[in-house]
Amino acid sequence: MCGILGIQLKDNGKIKEAVIRDMLQTQKHRGPDNTDYFIEGNIALGHNRLSIIDLSSSANQPMNSADGKISIVFNGEIYNYRELRNELKANGYQFASDSDTEVLLNMYHQHGESCLEALNGMFAFGIYDRRKRKIMLARDRFGQKPLFYYFDQEKFIFSSELKTMLQYPGLDLAINNEALDLFLSLQYIPAPYTIYKNIAQVQPSEYVSIGDNKLEKHNYFDIAFNPSIRELSYEEAKEQLRNKVIQAVKQRKISDVPLGTFLSGGIDSSIITAILAQNSSSPINTVSVGFEEKAYSELDIARTIAQKYNTNHNEYVLDINEAKNNITDIISSYDQPFGDASAIPTYYLSKVTRRNVTVALSGDGGDELFRGYHRYFLDQKLNMLQKWIPNPLLRKLLNVFALLPPQKNVPIEKNYLLGLKRLRQAAGIDKRASILRWGSFFSFMHKQLLYKNYPYNTDRAVNYLIDIYNKKEDIRDYTQRIQYSDLYSYAHGDYLVKTDIASMQHALEVRSPFLDHNLANFVFSLPPHYLQYRGKGKHILKDAFKTDLTPGVLSGSKRGFGIPIGEWFRNEWLSIFNDFYNSRNSFCKKNFNPTYIEKLISEHKNNRNDHSKRLYLLFVLEVWNKHNSMHTGD
Repeated sequence: MCGILGIQLKDNGKIKEAVIRDMLQTQKHRGPDNTDYFIEGNIALGHNRLSIIDLSSSANQPMNSADGKISIVFNGEIYNYRELRNELKANGYQFASDSDTEVLLNMYHQHGESCLEALNGMFAFGIYDRRKRKIMLARDRFGQKPLFYYFDQEKFIFSSELKTMLQYPGLDLAINNEALDLFLSLQYIPAPYTIYKNIAQVQPSEYVSIGDNKLEKHNYFDIAFNPSIRELSYEEAKEQLRNKVIQAVKQRKISDVPLGTFLSGGIDSSIITAILAQNSSSPINTVSVGFEEKAYSELDIARTIAQKYNTNHNEYVLDINEAKNNITDIISSYDQPFGDASAIPTYYLSKVTRRNVTVALSGDGGDELFRGYHRYFLDQKLNMLQKWIPNPLLRKLLNVFALLPPQKNVPIEKNYLLGLKRLRQAAGIDKRASILRWGSFFSFMHKQLLYKNYPYNTDRAVNYLIDIYNKKEDIRDYTQRIQYSDLYSYAHGDYLVKTDIASMQHALEVRSPFLDHNLANFVFSLPPHYLQYRGKGKHILKDAFKTDLTPGVLSGSKRGFGIPIGEWFRNEWLSIFNDFYNSRNSFCKKNFNPTYIEKLISEHKNNRNDHSKRLYLLFVLEVWNKHNSMHTGD
């Protein structure tokens, strides 16, 4: 894994070496093994390298083609690079290294942008093609690796992290209020948006070409359906699925440095651990993070898998005091508002994992592929209820719950009234925006109360999700379309960002076998009832690997990677938030309604409602604002 950087100035603009060095220094954590760059007239490429495949200096970057006509900076891994290398050799290409970077460079040299279709991997890269005086950027199919760019009439800049770009002098860093609005509803800022109006993200499955001061965007992949797979019997599908998952894990074993797994105690990471252990000649490394609060900890379940496969297992128990000491640094590392609090345990998971390995495999993507989220079942039940009862009447019935007084002295997790109120919220949101139906962030109604003057007439977050849902008209099954929407919204915007930033803070590469595009095509082509049985997802996945797992893993309910944020925000974290909120340069006091915020604080503190996730988003905005002011001088 690495950090990449590129600059192109208009006409004869001069690029200063000191600026390049300062920019590369900001992402040194992504690639501590080597830093290099070149400046050629008005174009520069730079690279921070984390050595994974071919540790020699011959694999350093920026890398030039043999004829000197093409240069590349690359972040990621191409898992099928050896097969592609053999094809290139048969076509007369010679190689100076054993790296996947050189394979990618020569693939582009021979095939141009169409080379993307042949790649199996996670990647973000920039190519300078001297033949066409053009720069091309590309991002992998599901957005596992980040890539940002700034483009105006004078300059084009790209980098792996926003903080790198902020080092370039004279950029217009006006805040993007549309992105802020999306953040408040989604807890993340989705591509192509960033918090800055003039900085964008390359989207998953997209490549961007810049030539003659003109920027063009192209999509090169979408989930493809194979009708013949629908004809497979359950037993045939189960056998093929097992083979495809095993193959995806084996492909991601390629490494010249130590490798292990994140082991959460859930189905996905346990399967990956089992496959890796069964295909390794020595015990593998596994790491789990838990909490003192047992309701949030899966250490005991993860331990059963570690014992079954005799792994070198490490456990780490995160307590509130340690999280308190590092919370602002963790939030700041994301460079723009990012509100998923599970970034905190992911940070410590990465830190502990890096002590023994440089590459870790994770279970990311399993929930979207195999219907792992409980809200898929809730959606189905609510949709059925709305068919029986006209929605206006259902809303009126559910409005009764809003009039009931709050339950006193009842823990949030046992407060059935809050659950009924959430059902009322869900019934009022378009079913195509599933994640917002059951979320506890700022809904359209909440944002109207939060803002002093709310600038939008409709909920932009709902519209954003509807656009993705509507994109895949060839999917007839409702839940399958929601899975697709989650894959291209929540997955790439939230937990893949979380994993990338948290892991790269410790120079750790994380690979996700379930995000193999061939596997995704296969699973999305399966009959939906193979995936879900009696309201529970991952049916065929569990069945395919039931002999490899332990009873605790098979019978356990999904807990995610949540933290006791509700309780923590009644104690230590609330005091930290208040320090920011009451400061002279408070973002929330300047932009939002203080009376409403103080109501959220009071209701949460007194256990009358669970506003923990909303308060965390406001906390993130305060920390980001302070950190951003240091860069922009505001």
